[in-house]
Amino acid sequence: MFAILIFVIGVAISEEVMIRGYLLPNIENGLTILSKQYAMLGAVIITSGLFALLHLSNPNVSFFTTLNTFLAGVWFTAAYIFTQRLGLAVGIHLGVFS
Repeated sequence: MFAILIFVIGVAISEEVMIRGYLLPNIENGLTILSKQYAMLGAVIITSGLFALLHLSNPNVSFFTTLNTFLAGVWFTAAYIFTQRLGLAVGIHLGVFS
């Protein structure tokens, strides 16, 4: 049981660091070339889509579970944007999907 808990915590932390901590600001920065006004919105959509794609190998995946995972990615991103810290996004990720 302890090993599963460590695995779940590690997955949540690594996904949030990779998606919200690294990709989100870099994609936003790259999109400012096209539109400073919509760069964050584009980055949120792209990273949430990537987050959903990462979970396509989950058991019982369907269109609706993928859509739900995309929306969860938007939710986690909002937590990160409003706090500018990954802790809340990691905590929500652990609380909702563990």
